[in-house]
Amino acid sequence: MKFTGEVLKGNGFGRQINFPTANLKLDGITLEKGVYLSSTIYNGKKYDSISNFGNHPTYKELINPILETHILDFDEEIYGKIIEVELIKFIRPEIKFNHVDELKNQIQKDIEIAKKLIK
Repeated sequence: MKFTGEVLKGNGFGRQINFPTANLKLDGITLEKGVYLSSTIYNGKKYDSISNFGNHPTYKELINPILETHILDFDEEIYGKIIEVELIKFIRPEIKFNHVDELKNQIQKDIEIAKKLIK
């Protein structure tokens, strides 16, 4: 499943915990909430990534779900730019963590799983 859209500025929480995300609003999309192995195309180049579709319940839960994509080995400012995100494989369902450190640890595990799936 592929989604193309403008990267929206979020609340900056991903960046605060060292996992910046490119956020896409997906109106009317029915998709299982959770983490996916993904690939992202930006400026004609393809990057490995992980994406979460959901309401991010650990931090300021949203009413409407969004797609948040952490592009691996990438550090550019892309707010307002157009990207394409392809969801490749479901990794796990969305979870509400009791503490931010639990979330950070899980994201690191998700990245490790994604890198193994990429090989």
